[in-house]
Amino acid sequence: MSIWPTEAGYGIDVTWSGPDGLRDAERLTGELRRLSLEAKLIQGFGRDWTCRVGPVRGEDAKQVVGLFIR
Repeated sequence: MSIWPTEAGYGIDVTWSGPDGLRDAERLTGELRRLSLEAKLIQGFGRDWTCRVGPVRGEDAKQVVGLFIR
């Protein structure tokens, strides 16, 4: 997971690799879109998949991070 500031809030990348990476990345991307957050799926090199989120407000960034820390 990478988080960086933008002029409009924060950007977040969450990257998975391996055979289950696509499934997990698609699940998160879909969940974020259902929450009306801007998210897109990006294929990296090899078997890497990234869900790119943002830009989002600080509160929304906390919500995204909260999906992983419970």
